[in-house]
Amino acid sequence: MPRQLPTSLLFVCSGNICRSPAAEGLARAWLDARALKDVRVSSCGTLRIKGRSAADFTLRAMDERGVDLRAHRSRPISHALLRRADLVVGMEAHHQEEVLEELGGDADLVVHGVHVITEFHPEELLRNDAGIYDFVAEPWPAYREGIAELERCVHALLEDFFPGAELRP
Repeated sequence: MPRQLPTSLLFVCSGNICRSPAAEGLARAWLDARALKDVRVSSCGTLRIKGRSAADFTLRAMDERGVDLRAHRSRPISHALLRRADLVVGMEAHHQEEVLEELGGDADLVVHGVHVITEFHPEELLRNDAGIYDFVAEPWPAYREGIAELERCVHALLEDFFPGAELRP
């Protein structure tokens, strides 16, 4: 029997102004390009910052990819938000831990699990739970590299959960 596909993805980072909104935008673009528009994608932050726009370099890096995050506003992690997701992906291991804490330690509340983004790294030797480090304060070259690494992991994650999803004209 084929595995049930996720219908709601939630990306989690610290401030919800850099990595998780970028992952959300990258995932949405990937899904839309494959006509998987019914899959909900969102993001939040463990620092519980509310209403901040995405970081300037995040906007710039996403613009390079044709993804507009100007409407993004940060939102805090919450039990209710986590319960609406059936796949939760943290940017680092401590995000996974904080998600599980918010869920009262019950990972089974998330149908497809609570993961760290690098578990899906396209290079097998780099798959781990170390995650994508917080490059929000880095200079543009390092920032750009961080977004590119995140993109590789997001695409690999989606290819794993949506095998055979083809680009639509």
